[in-house]
Amino acid sequence: MADSQKSDLLLELLKRVDYNSVLIFCRTKHGADRVVGLLKRNNHAVAVLHSNRTQKEREQALEASAPAGLRCWWRRTSPRAGWTLRT
Repeated sequence: MADSQKSDLLLELLKRVDYNSVLIFCRTKHGADRVVGLLKRNNHAVAVLHSNRTQKEREQALEASAPAGLRCWWRRTSPRAGWTLRT
């Protein structure tokens, strides 16, 4: 799948799937930040977890993921991994 199609697919899946929370994995920190921006522009509550965040920012993201809080998560993973959507 082309990178240009992934954003559209992700947004469509989020529209169609009834979810409480979602974990999304990507290859790079830059890619994670880019997708977080996309999701925020589309009115999703989002937090990013990767090594460029302070420990306090990471803890706040985890706290926000309580059932009534965060709906989507984006996290950096290994270079070989693709996108994973979990509901």
